[in-house]
Amino acid sequence: MTVATQLNHKKELRSVPPPKLPSIVDIKNAIPAHCFIKDTFTSVRYLIQDLLLMAALYLILSPVEHYFGWLGLFAWYWAYGFVGFALFVVGHDAGHGSFSDYEWLNDICGHIAHAPLLAPYWPWQKSHRQHHQVCRIITLT
Repeated sequence: MTVATQLNHKKELRSVPPPKLPSIVDIKNAIPAHCFIKDTFTSVRYLIQDLLLMAALYLILSPVEHYFGWLGLFAWYWAYGFVGFALFVVGHDAGHGSFSDYEWLNDICGHIAHAPLLAPYWPWQKSHRQHHQVCRIITLT
Protein backbone atom coordinates (compact mmCIF):
# COMPACT_ATOMS: atom_id res chain seq x y z
CA MET A 1 0.00 0.00 0.00
CA THR A 2 1.42 3.37 -1.00
CA VAL A 3 1.60 6.40 1.27
CA ALA A 4 -1.05 8.19 -0.82
CA THR A 5 -3.44 5.23 -0.52
CA GLN A 6 -2.91 5.10 3.26
CA LEU A 7 -3.68 8.81 3.55
CA ASN A 8 -6.80 8.48 1.41
CA HIS A 9 -8.07 5.57 3.53
CA LYS A 10 -7.95 7.78 6.60
CA LYS A 11 -10.14 10.46 5.05
CA GLU A 12 -13.89 10.17 5.31
CA LEU A 13 -15.70 10.50 2.00
CA ARG A 14 -18.56 12.18 3.83
CA SER A 15 -16.29 15.07 4.77
CA VAL A 16 -16.44 16.38 1.20
CA PRO A 17 -19.71 18.27 0.75
CA PRO A 18 -21.57 17.67 -2.51
CA PRO A 19 -21.56 20.62 -4.90
CA LYS A 20 -24.60 22.89 -4.75
CA LEU A 21 -26.45 22.51 -8.02
CA PRO A 22 -28.77 25.22 -9.33
CA SER A 23 -32.49 24.61 -8.94
CA ILE A 24 -35.03 24.81 -11.77
CA VAL A 25 -36.02 28.25 -10.46
CA ASP A 26 -32.38 29.41 -10.57
CA ILE A 27 -32.04 28.19 -14.14
CA LYS A 28 -35.29 29.85 -15.25
CA ASN A 29 -34.25 33.11 -13.59
CA ALA A 30 -30.94 33.05 -15.49
CA ILE A 31 -32.77 32.92 -18.84
CA PRO A 32 -33.88 36.32 -20.22
CA ALA A 33 -37.64 36.92 -20.06
CA HIS A 34 -37.96 37.39 -23.83
CA CYS A 35 -36.99 33.74 -24.31
CA PHE A 36 -40.28 32.65 -22.73
CA ILE A 37 -42.47 34.65 -25.12
CA LYS A 38 -44.21 32.50 -27.74
CA ASP A 39 -44.13 34.03 -31.21
CA THR A 40 -46.31 32.05 -33.59
CA PHE A 41 -45.06 33.89 -36.68
CA THR A 42 -41.41 33.15 -35.87
CA SER A 43 -42.22 29.52 -35.05
CA VAL A 44 -44.03 28.98 -38.36
CA ARG A 45 -41.18 30.76 -40.18
CA TYR A 46 -38.69 28.30 -38.66
CA LEU A 47 -40.87 25.37 -39.72
CA ILE A 48 -41.15 26.63 -43.31
CA GLN A 49 -37.44 27.52 -43.42
CA ASP A 50 -36.41 24.04 -42.26
CA LEU A 51 -38.77 22.32 -44.70
CA LEU A 52 -37.46 24.42 -47.59
CA LEU A 53 -33.85 23.70 -46.62
CA MET A 54 -34.61 19.99 -46.43
CA ALA A 55 -36.28 20.08 -49.86
CA ALA A 56 -33.37 22.04 -51.36
CA LEU A 57 -30.86 19.57 -49.96
CA TYR A 58 -32.89 16.69 -51.35
CA LEU A 59 -32.92 18.31 -54.80
CA ILE A 60 -29.14 18.75 -54.90
CA LEU A 61 -28.36 15.21 -53.77
CA SER A 62 -27.79 13.82 -57.26
CA PRO A 63 -25.47 16.62 -58.47
CA VAL A 64 -23.52 16.51 -55.21
CA GLU A 65 -22.96 12.78 -55.60
CA HIS A 66 -22.10 13.12 -59.30
CA TYR A 67 -19.57 15.95 -58.97
CA PHE A 68 -18.08 15.39 -55.52
CA GLY A 69 -18.40 11.63 -54.97
CA TRP A 70 -18.17 10.15 -51.49
CA LEU A 71 -16.72 13.29 -49.95
CA GLY A 72 -19.64 15.32 -51.25
CA LEU A 73 -22.09 12.72 -49.96
CA PHE A 74 -20.47 12.87 -46.55
CA ALA A 75 -20.94 16.65 -46.46
CA TRP A 76 -24.50 16.27 -47.77
CA TYR A 77 -25.37 13.71 -45.07
CA TRP A 78 -23.99 16.04 -42.42
CA ALA A 79 -26.00 19.02 -43.73
CA TYR A 80 -29.18 16.95 -44.13
CA GLY A 81 -28.82 15.61 -40.59
CA PHE A 82 -28.26 19.11 -39.27
CA VAL A 83 -31.41 20.41 -40.97
CA GLY A 84 -33.31 17.29 -39.90
CA PHE A 85 -32.34 17.92 -36.30
CA ALA A 86 -33.47 21.55 -36.61
CA LEU A 87 -36.81 20.28 -37.91
CA PHE A 88 -37.04 17.86 -34.99
CA VAL A 89 -36.46 20.75 -32.57
CA VAL A 90 -39.42 22.60 -34.13
CA GLY A 91 -41.57 19.47 -33.65
CA HIS A 92 -40.26 19.08 -30.11
CA ASP A 93 -41.28 22.65 -29.29
CA ALA A 94 -44.72 21.96 -30.76
CA GLY A 95 -45.00 18.87 -28.57
CA HIS A 96 -44.22 20.90 -25.47
CA GLY A 97 -46.66 23.65 -26.44
CA SER A 98 -43.94 26.26 -26.77
CA PHE A 99 -44.44 26.59 -30.54
CA SER A 100 -47.57 28.73 -30.17
CA ASP A 101 -50.44 29.49 -27.81
CA TYR A 102 -52.81 27.36 -29.91
CA GLU A 103 -52.83 23.64 -29.17
CA TRP A 104 -54.37 22.80 -32.56
CA LEU A 105 -51.58 24.69 -34.35
CA ASN A 106 -48.95 22.98 -32.19
CA ASP A 107 -50.38 19.58 -33.18
CA ILE A 108 -50.63 20.35 -36.91
CA CYS A 109 -47.11 21.81 -37.07
CA GLY A 110 -45.78 18.97 -34.92
CA HIS A 111 -47.15 16.45 -37.43
CA ILE A 112 -45.71 18.43 -40.34
CA ALA A 113 -42.30 18.68 -38.66
CA HIS A 114 -42.12 15.00 -37.71
CA ALA A 115 -43.41 13.56 -41.02
CA PRO A 116 -40.20 14.04 -43.08
CA LEU A 117 -38.24 12.49 -40.23
CA LEU A 118 -40.47 9.39 -40.28
CA ALA A 119 -41.16 9.91 -36.57
CA PRO A 120 -44.92 9.72 -35.87
CA TYR A 121 -45.92 12.75 -33.82
CA TRP A 122 -48.56 11.30 -31.45
CA PRO A 123 -46.50 8.29 -30.30
CA TRP A 124 -43.44 10.49 -29.89
CA GLN A 125 -45.42 13.04 -27.88
CA LYS A 126 -46.82 10.31 -25.60
CA SER A 127 -43.44 8.65 -24.97
CA HIS A 128 -41.77 12.03 -24.47
CA ARG A 129 -44.38 12.98 -21.86
CA GLN A 130 -43.69 9.68 -20.09
CA HIS A 131 -39.97 10.49 -20.22
CA HIS A 132 -40.60 13.77 -18.42
CA GLN A 133 -42.83 12.08 -15.83
CA VAL A 134 -40.17 9.46 -15.06
CA CYS A 135 -37.51 12.19 -14.83
CA ARG A 136 -39.81 14.17 -12.50
CA ILE A 137 -39.88 17.15 -14.87
CA ILE A 138 -43.67 17.25 -15.10
CA THR A 139 -43.83 21.05 -15.30
CA LEU A 140 -42.23 20.94 -18.76
CA THR A 141 -44.75 18.53 -20.32
